[in-house]
Amino acid sequence: MRFSLLLIMCMSVLGFKGSKISLIQTVYAETFNYQEANFETLLDMAKQGDAEAQTWVAFKYSWGKGVDQDIPKAVEWYSKAVEQENMHAYTNLGGLYMRGKFQEDGRGVTKDLEKGLKLLTKAADSGYAPAQLNLAQTYWMGIDVKRDTDKAIDLYTKAANSGDSLATHTLAMLYYNGEEIPKDSAKAVFWFEKAAKLGVKPAQTMLNDMKGIKPSTINITDLNDIKDFVNLHNITQKIMTEKFDCKKGGYSWTECLCALEEEHEDFRSLLSKVIKNHPEWKGQTLAYRNGGHFTSTSLNSYKNKIKSFDKNCKE
Repeated sequence: MRFSLLLIMCMSVLGFKGSKISLIQTVYAETFNYQEANFETLLDMAKQGDAEAQTWVAFKYSWGKGVDQDIPKAVEWYSKAVEQENMHAYTNLGGLYMRGKFQEDGRGVTKDLEKGLKLLTKAADSGYAPAQLNLAQTYWMGIDVKRDTDKAIDLYTKAANSGDSLATHTLAMLYYNGEEIPKDSAKAVFWFEKAAKLGVKPAQTMLNDMKGIKPSTINITDLNDIKDFVNLHNITQKIMTEKFDCKKGGYSWTECLCALEEEHEDFRSLLSKVIKNHPEWKGQTLAYRNGGHFTSTSLNSYKNKIKSFDKNCKE
């Protein structure tokens, strides 16, 4: 996904003054990779009125990615994009107000639940899946709102029907576990199958488990092997924790994933070393028990995490 700079320049030179912004936005939206763009490029596009660029400029200001952190400027740019009815901006700005966020110098956004819910609900009602997922998690966990599992399931379902992989897998797990809603194996299988088709590897593992298909397992007992396994496990847990912290700010999973570039490169380096050191682990389920704590995974699951990062943030 790239944009044609020549085409943009030609439109400007030819003087399409009345439709310049809308034409630029259309071309960018169809061909431009906003996630890969550097801050200066995005800022230039944002100043020309590109709403999605304004949203990404705000995101980078909010997290200090490619520019010094400046949350008030983030709010300013999100607000510009909201004025253009950009649902991505509605979702992120809504998340900021829902949680509140401050930087080291004390500047930031004071929590405003009413304003945050209004923005998120507007985006969710428009059919924007990331907003539906954000609200679903909010109502499911009762974060600063009255817990409402029925509303959460409805929102998870809408996001899943829009093709959101996390919502799809979450919905499957909820029906599988049956702890807060009635257990429904048929619905669990239905949503696991959809999640697997969307590339969610744990969903296929759950399907195999429900069908009684068990892969071979290597029980890790050697101290050096345990060290490699635990290091891999710990770095993935760190990344997951930071993604959840990011998600609480109202950002999409993709944005949070791509914000952790350095962490994923460390993960990639460690995984390469472990794969080289343990060719016998290829294609196997790895299990480690430390006292009463049991952990099970596979090298393929770690590889898929790197593939997901590359697909969403580098391609």
